[in-house]
Amino acid sequence: MLQVLVSIQGLILNAHRYFNEPGSQDLIGTTDGEELAWDDNENTFILSLRTMMYTIIKPPKGFEDLVVGHFYSRAHDIFASCKAYMEGVQVGCLVKGGVQDVNGSKGNQSSAHFISGLVGCVPSLVQEFEKVRVNDCKKFMSPPVPRSTSSRK
Repeated sequence: MLQVLVSIQGLILNAHRYFNEPGSQDLIGTTDGEELAWDDNENTFILSLRTMMYTIIKPPKGFEDLVVGHFYSRAHDIFASCKAYMEGVQVGCLVKGGVQDVNGSKGNQSSAHFISGLVGCVPSLVQEFEKVRVNDCKKFMSPPVPRSTSSRK
C-alpha cells in the first residue's frame, strides 16, 4: 500500500505530471512542453471542480455524510483557490493561502481559457456547496480582476 501511495505522489501529485505521460519526455525543458504541461494542469483543475460538483450532487452510496462533511470543511479553501486562479495566479502556485513559485514558473500566469472555464464553473459549484449549507460562498463569485494573463489561449 505504501508503494502505491508513494507512486501516486511521485507520478501524479507534482507540478509537471504531464511529463509522466508516454511520449512526452522529449518535451521536457522545451517551451512547447512547458505550455502543454501547464495547460494539462489547468484542465485537470477544471475537471476536479466538475468531479467535486458531481460528487456533491450524487455522493457514493453509504458515503453521503463523509462527502458533505469533507466539502463543508474544505469549501472556503477550494473557493479561495478558484478566486486566486481567476485573478491570474497559476495553478499549483497557491499554497496555504499564499502564492509561491513552483518549479521555476516565474512569470507564468493562468491562461485566459482557464480563467473563462473557472468563471463558468464556479457559480454552479457555489450552488451545490450552498445545498450542503456552506455559507458565504457567493463572495467567491465576484467578477475576476485578472492581474495579467499569459498569451496562452
